[in-house]
Amino acid sequence: MAVLGGLACMANTLLFSVQAQELLIPPAWEQTEAVLILQSGMHAFAPDDMPTMTMGASGPVLGPTLIVHKGDVVDWSVVNALPDSTTIHWHGLHVAPQNDGGPHTPIPPNGIWNPTFEILDAAGTYWYHPHLHHMTDHHVSMGISGQIWVRDPIEQALELPRTYGVDEFPIILQTKGFDAMGMIEAHTNSD
Repeated sequence: MAVLGGLACMANTLLFSVQAQELLIPPAWEQTEAVLILQSGMHAFAPDDMPTMTMGASGPVLGPTLIVHKGDVVDWSVVNALPDSTTIHWHGLHVAPQNDGGPHTPIPPNGIWNPTFEILDAAGTYWYHPHLHHMTDHHVSMGISGQIWVRDPIEQALELPRTYGVDEFPIILQTKGFDAMGMIEAHTNSD
């Protein structure tokens, strides 16, 4: 057994390298009124990588962590600055169909969608992502997604650390394939 770069590898096995990369922590938006701009961008996923084309919400990749409280009435506008139609779905939140952001609520290029609803859910971690029929995988793989943190009195009474980006931060795992040019391989045929 040989040791390469701190990893133990068996002879004749596939070797891979692990590069250290600073954890990408999206900004926190603790507000009930927000404008998310779905946009194209560029991002290098490893220190020595060339930037690849990406998509994000109010940034080149991913989106801000939206922090709200149970009982808040939110007024979230979604601006589509992409060349494709898309949606934003509030995954896990209990909302009326017209505010859900599923495939039935497409936002055309340069369009704006403005759902307003009450946060009915207990404290928890929820997330938002595009959900357009046959484009969900493409838009999410390119980077559009973010977390929604709901706070409530029960959770607030717990003695937990709550310094965003220091001892409380989002972890978003996404699988990505890259082509020979280092660009994200995103598919358009599955949901």
